[in-house]
Amino acid sequence: MRPEYLLWPDLALQQSGMAGDTVEKVQEKDQEKEPKEKEPKDKEPREKEPKDQEVVKKTEGKSADGAEAKPKPQEASPATLLALVAGCLAIATVSAVVSQSDVMNGGSLIRWYDSLWAEHIVPAPSAPKNVCTIQFCQSCTNGLFNQIAQLIQSRASVPLNVHPAGYPAPPLAQFYANIVSIMQILLIGMLMLVGESLPEAIRENKMSAIFGLFMVTNMFAGALTKTNAFEIYVGDELIWSTMAANRSPNLQDLIQGFASVGVNIVMQS
Repeated sequence: MRPEYLLWPDLALQQSGMAGDTVEKVQEKDQEKEPKEKEPKDKEPREKEPKDQEVVKKTEGKSADGAEAKPKPQEASPATLLALVAGCLAIATVSAVVSQSDVMNGGSLIRWYDSLWAEHIVPAPSAPKNVCTIQFCQSCTNGLFNQIAQLIQSRASVPLNVHPAGYPAPPLAQFYANIVSIMQILLIGMLMLVGESLPEAIRENKMSAIFGLFMVTNMFAGALTKTNAFEIYVGDELIWSTMAANRSPNLQDLIQGFASVGVNIVMQS
């Protein structure tokens, strides 16, 4: 059906307020008012990334002050750490064997190995009659030695020179203690050199870890060489043995022991 303005052009123009326009102009304006169909686009618009993601990408690899952040060191796996400790143990064992067997100076490994399992006998010291030799445990305190030395020098009826001496631990215990001591040096060196690959807890407390390792290895080595020995000789005669009695000497033991070699302990002033 034809539009109304085509049937009654003058009336339609007057109603629409376009009395001065021709029919052709009205048709052109109507066509302009019709919405144009959108032409299909070949490519879809690229979706914009959220602003938060853009900020994250820009700040990646930068520290709080804007400088380039250093990459975090890769931590060593437990298997790697175990392999390093095993390597240190192997090196320490070989070093202890070489140093204790004296193989570099012509020592025999077989003779040294046999001595590890032989009965531990400490020979008596070769000293004159006026010398009192006291052999005590190297890892024990020397408080008891100081007390007995003062007693002998102040109360003995015969002047005696008191000489301290260390009581050697069994060879096998010394061998194990040497391994622990060398392991201590190697492990501390490992903490200093490869500290960046260690777990974060150790990296942040490196000095505490080194101090703790030093204390633990010293205690372990001391426990291996501890014999609780306290042997008293006058000349080459043994007057008291803590190894045989399994206890420390008291005053009566000292009086009887020195009396057996002709030395009296005078208790009255």
